[in-house]
Amino acid sequence: MKIRNTHRRHLAATTDEVDTLLSGLGSDTDALWPRHEWFPMRLDRPVAAGAKGGHGPVRYRCTARTHGCVVFEFDSILGSPRWHGEHRFVVHPRPNGSVLVHELELEVPLPQYMQWIVLVGPLHDAVLEDLLDRADGVTAARWSLWVRLLRHALPGVRARRPINP
Repeated sequence: MKIRNTHRRHLAATTDEVDTLLSGLGSDTDALWPRHEWFPMRLDRPVAAGAKGGHGPVRYRCTARTHGCVVFEFDSILGSPRWHGEHRFVVHPRPNGSVLVHELELEVPLPQYMQWIVLVGPLHDAVLEDLLDRADGVTAARWSLWVRLLRHALPGVRARRPINP
């Protein structure tokens, strides 16, 4: 089954400014990933093709890095290698800023599709909206009741200790 998921946000920041944020992904100085609320994204080296890492139970590797674009291919989600696909960040220039887009494409069997619907998808959507809020300078989380319940039931998805944003 195919899963396609897109999040986008118009930002006042230029393409170069947003690309600088993308360059910090997975590092100790990452200003984009909402690590103050969620499991942090960690990469074994700066964002570039070949960098490996992930966040929480999601493992991936960077397969491409160009100005305004980072592409990751999934290795496993929730410990299962049956999640095949990629996710990417792309910055599009606009006359008064830019648009940051996150696109995810997966091909999964039915059991993983059901996991996506109930668990992975809602948490993914919340993390991505928090990430876009950070890029936009907004700090208030707006989680659905379901995401708040999942965060309560699964404390492992939350940041282990408070991290200053």
